Amino acid sequence: MEAPKLLLVEVDKMVANYLAAQFAEVSDTQFDVGVTFSGEDAVNMVSTTPYDIVLMEIALPGINAVEALKQIKDVDGDIQVILVGDGPSPESVLEGFREGAYDFIMKPYSFDRLLETVKNAVERREVLQERKKLIRNLWEASEKLTADNEKLAAFKATAEKKLERGQQQMRVFTSYLEQSNTGCSLAECGELAVRSAIKILGRKEVALLFLEEDYLVVRNASAFEPEFQRGGKVPLTRFESLFKESRSARVIEFRTKAGVRSVACVPLLRGGEPVGVLCVGGNGNDLPFDKADLAVLTEFGGVVSISLRSAVLLDRIHRTHLEAILALLLAAETKDPDIRVHSQRVADYSVKIGQELGLPAPDILMVRYAALLHDLGKIGLPDELLRKTGEPTEAELEEIRQHEISSDRIVTPMKFLEQARPMIRHHHERFDGAGYPDGLSGDSIPLGARIIAVADCFDALTSTRSYHERLNRDEALLKMEEDYGWFDPEILEAFKKVLEKEAGPGWKEEK
Repeated sequence: MEAPKLLLVEVDKMVANYLAAQFAEVSDTQFDVGVTFSGEDAVNMVSTTPYDIVLMEIALPGINAVEALKQIKDVDGDIQVILVGDGPSPESVLEGFREGAYDFIMKPYSFDRLLETVKNAVERREVLQERKKLIRNLWEASEKLTADNEKLAAFKATAEKKLERGQQQMRVFTSYLEQSNTGCSLAECGELAVRSAIKILGRKEVALLFLEEDYLVVRNASAFEPEFQRGGKVPLTRFESLFKESRSARVIEFRTKAGVRSVACVPLLRGGEPVGVLCVGGNGNDLPFDKADLAVLTEFGGVVSISLRSAVLLDRIHRTHLEAILALLLAAETKDPDIRVHSQRVADYSVKIGQELGLPAPDILMVRYAALLHDLGKIGLPDELLRKTGEPTEAELEEIRQHEISSDRIVTPMKFLEQARPMIRHHHERFDGAGYPDGLSGDSIPLGARIIAVADCFDALTSTRSYHERLNRDEALLKMEEDYGWFDPEILEAFKKVLEKEAGPGWKEEK
């Protein structure tokens, strides 16, 4: 511990020197003693030297001791000032205490009494200094704790945001896998991939490109640069580094009319070979892509590659199925020239109704197959019956009513149509149970059959037949509504919404 610094302020130089010598000889405490003879000098010395104790005569020349005390306290409020004097006025002593004097000692005094008071003042000074240090340390600790809490809160907020984002990304991943596994087409999977990438990375600019010779052709896109719009071609050379150097997502610099911009891209692979690219851009308000973004994009690119590969295979299977169906329709067309065109229109209406009802893609596909083949059994009807202009007899009606059963029997060997067969067989059932061939009613009629019933009737009413003139759209809908009980009301309403979304008056003639 450093020696306490003691400043003696005494008018009598002999007394001052005596006291300095006495304090220097104190055995248990080594004092660093300074001496001055006026209040002005005392204030100046305190201003330049960190004294602990000031022992000051109350009767000083120049500024008095109380004024000097006040100025000393202004310099350092913890300095302990002891006033000494020979018969000062009580008022001056009281004023000294009000200004912060530690004690007052009346002359004459013994040195032991003076030494004890000085030591007590030193101890008080140390206590005040320790308390001030403790308060300062506590304040610094409090500020550090506050700063740490702010950092912790910021870290927590960032962590929670990352966790929430990760959970959101996982939900989108899961949703994409579920939807892409329902048998979506290549185009549908592409659109789904673009929408999912927007949600996963929080970017509005997403494009899906497929490799075609020396170009990558944009098949699906959202809010991207003009060259990344649907149908646009991008030279393969722009992506060579992506295909050669890495199978992971990376940022590629693209030079555009607006300048150089960064686009995060991940290759889409089939059998280890690139077949396309998923690109994600960002506008000026977006943060740069970080490692986490690229890691997520890499994982999502792998999932998209698998789903698109499955979609390609599924599209090939569907094309094969449609070719088989078309072959059947062409065969039926030899008996009824209108059957193929009529069946295609019914299939188009049925698909749109299914979409309006929110049916899954595989269910809509089966509805389409069933609608295309719903009249296939007419291939077994006599030509004269198919071309008859008048009303059919009851016997002829009974023969016509067998064509659904014939259609069902013809497609039975085709396993991919197993789910479509009930729709084909029951598309002439009535919702009130008065239809044929089995007299089913309500929800016992397959949903696809109820959809085809509405589409089939509408197309028949709005087409010229040998036994009636065509009706316009409103006339056909009115007649279908008047035949209450024939159709499922929910499906009829859905079909009306489909028609409202069409191109307005004249849409039928333009098809």
